Amino acid sequence: MEPFVTDTVWIGKLNQIRVRSTHGTDLKEIKRIEVGQTDEAVRFVYEQLKDEPKVRWKESYKAVLGLELAESAGLDI
Repeated sequence: MEPFVTDTVWIGKLNQIRVRSTHGTDLKEIKRIEVGQTDEAVRFVYEQLKDEPKVRWKESYKAVLGLELAESAGLDI
């Protein structure tokens, strides 16, 4: 992805998967997304990308990883 990213990529969990999915979405696909958002999966993604300078972590990942949260919106780096 490096050649295509000019600024940053934010990584976090998808909120309300079952509410946001389009009517008729295959339940297997929803389950695949949910499995990809377990604490174990979050830690795996973090370990793979933690040294990438263009990657930033959303609050949902930071909560799992024990990383410091921004004091107010817009101040995260």
